[in-house]
Amino acid sequence: MPKMNHQDAHELIATLRYTVNESFEKNQKLSNFDPDAHNLCIAHCTFNNAPPLNLFSFSAMSSFSKTALNKLVHEWGVEFVPDVATHIRTFACGGMGQFHTEPRLINYIHGRPGFIGHLTDVTLVSEIDCCGTCVPHSINAFKQTFTDVQVHIIELGMKPSLGIGPQYGYAHLY
Repeated sequence: MPKMNHQDAHELIATLRYTVNESFEKNQKLSNFDPDAHNLCIAHCTFNNAPPLNLFSFSAMSSFSKTALNKLVHEWGVEFVPDVATHIRTFACGGMGQFHTEPRLINYIHGRPGFIGHLTDVTLVSEIDCCGTCVPHSINAFKQTFTDVQVHIIELGMKPSLGIGPQYGYAHLY
């Protein structure tokens, strides 16, 4: 299966955003927390021996209550990948960059038994454009290490500090 196309990527991340906001709104832990100000990222992984797999990451995981996380898993089937332990982070940015969504996904993929030997393609779909630290230290480092894995990035141009939301293009907003 080829990389995820733009239309599918936009539709999936727009649906994920709706799901996260709906879950957070009804079960929020922090009353002043705005989930729209934080990044969502998807890693669409294709393998030579298994169906494609979508992995999800959110930049402010600690802001979700256990109730909200459980709702995401049990009602929506969405489970976010956890942070990878510091001592096994191969593609780390250093500082707070290591907790950004893209490095979290890259290190999770790298650390999963059986992924690397069978992974053929990863499409990262990020609402916020990848930062200047994540690209060279995580994404490009992964690409240089695993040259047989195609890595694609779809960025949606979100700029929370300027009040600019993701540019979904093809997606139907809910």
